[in-house]
Amino acid sequence: MTHEEKETDVAIAAQLFELLHNKSCDAVALVTGDTDVVPAVPMAKRLFPQVQIVAAFRYLRHNNELARIAARTISLSLQLYQSHILPQTITLPNGQNISKPAKWWV
Repeated sequence: MTHEEKETDVAIAAQLFELLHNKSCDAVALVTGDTDVVPAVPMAKRLFPQVQIVAAFRYLRHNNELARIAARTISLSLQLYQSHILPQTITLPNGQNISKPAKWWV
């Protein structure tokens, strides 16, 4: 098993600043438990104080540092995930079937 950096956290921070710069929202929910986005939050709060930044933590994930600097937090429950699981197989409009991986995390 190997680790591959996907730059997801950098992309989240960049999208956050694009949304705030364009005045596209008055609140943002960051759905992450990763500390890599933490430095972007105080800067966003300083540059855009009118925007509420909420930390939304996935099931079984939490980050005390992000929770401390966010305006508020939300914890997503297992029941919430289970109520939104897609079917095992989905048929696309072109007729192609796609299936969930055999090992699914929920």
